[in-house]
Parts: sequence; structure tokens; C-alpha cells
Amino acid sequence: MASQKREAMGSRGEKLVAKLTGSGSKRTSKNAPFDVVDFQSGVAYEVKTVSGMALSSSNKIHIETEAWIRKQAFLEEYDLIGSLMVVVLYSRSEMEVYRTEL
Repeated sequence: MASQKREAMGSRGEKLVAKLTGSGSKRTSKNAPFDVVDFQSGVAYEVKTVSGMALSSSNKIHIETEAWIRKQAFLEEYDLIGSLMVVVLYSRSEMEVYRTEL
């Protein structure tokens, strides 16, 4: 059950990022290196969605080494810029989005 909730929350964050980043942004398949890619603007987005209730001062975003290697290869192959988007959900209507380049 917890896994389904996490997947639903992640999907919500990906949909929000795709909407916020423009008409060229498309969500990718589940096993793709990035969650949202916009080939028009040349940006690939890795989306991490977290609950505001679960935040603490020690929370960190972590990307496994193997996943990072796949992401770098994808960026080089398609000549894209990588961007990390963190979506913090506080409630259905209250959220914050943070962005940084990879």
C-alpha cells in the first residue's frame, strides 16, 4: 500500500513538472533515465516528489551511482541539460517546486 501511495505521489509531481515546464515537456516511461524531457528546450528533468509532512533538516536527495551514469549518458547522447526538480507536497492545494541543474 505504501508503495502505491509513493508511486501516486511521484506521478503527481511528474505531471506538475511537465505542466510547469512547457508544451514540449513529456513524461517518459517508467524505466527512462529522466522523468520528464523537453527536447524543444533541450532539458531533461529528474523529478523527486516528497511530502511536506515527512521533511526534516536531514533530508537529502540521493541518486544512485548506476542511475547517475545512465543519466549522464542520456544527456550526452541527446545533447541535453539535466535538471533536478523537487516537488514538496503539503496538501492537495499547497506545494512548492525547487529546481537546480545537474
